[in-house]
Amino acid sequence: MSKWMYLGFGLCLAACSTNSKTATVPAENTTPPAPETASTSAVIDARADSTVQVTFPANDSSVTVLGELKTVNQEFIASIPVQSKRKLSATLLAPDSLPNIRFAQVIQPDGEANGPFGTTVSVSTPKDGVYKLRISHNLRTEAGLTREFKLRVVLGQ
Repeated sequence: MSKWMYLGFGLCLAACSTNSKTATVPAENTTPPAPETASTSAVIDARADSTVQVTFPANDSSVTVLGELKTVNQEFIASIPVQSKRKLSATLLAPDSLPNIRFAQVIQPDGEANGPFGTTVSVSTPKDGVYKLRISHNLRTEAGLTREFKLRVVLGQ
């Protein structure tokens, strides 16, 4: 049955990804993320800090960041430089079956912010510059605190 649940989740993500300005999953998402596939993308370990400047290897448009929220009110900020790309997609993966973590905001280079989102976000990037992903716990849920997580960032056309 879990294969069908993953298939349904994938179809929902594909159907919702046509809107380029909003998140594809609501903040109260209870569907577990699809399992990670083998990836050759770069990994940045940022668990020792609450901010990270994401850098992409040459000729690569995806990166995985290891992060950690140590306290309830802590935030994690990922700064992503965008040049000549049209879409920023990011996913939070946690070992918890019901992760208590979300994208609180996506902040554009001009300071305009949107959010909160769930564990997946996909936004258009019409402006070149640094986009910031603000990650925090979802204080509206009664789930336990998610501490360690993986942030998967993909830039696309």
